Amino acid sequence: MFRETDYIRFDTSVFDIIKRRVRTRMGIWNNKTKLKGTKISIKEFLTKPRQGVFIAARKHFGINKCWTSGGIIIVLLSDGTRKKITSMSELQHLTAQHPQVQHI
Repeated sequence: MFRETDYIRFDTSVFDIIKRRVRTRMGIWNNKTKLKGTKISIKEFLTKPRQGVFIAARKHFGINKCWTSGGIIIVLLSDGTRKKITSMSELQHLTAQHPQVQHI
């Protein structure tokens, strides 16, 4: 017979497994900055639309000014602030406020 305590143990063990996986994944992402300057890179999987936004943001703001974290695109603006974006409309709004600097 199924007892309520068995159910609680099952939920707890599943929760612990998920928690460990998330902790490991976050540990990898938090430590990937230590790979700067090496030939090794770790890329985050993005959906196709968000990947397009990320590529467009890097073209406008520069490769070193854009990165992702948890599926969110982060842009470092010229005034030093960071802006989180997730869609092309957000990027278009941001690029209108911060035009691309022309290098001569």
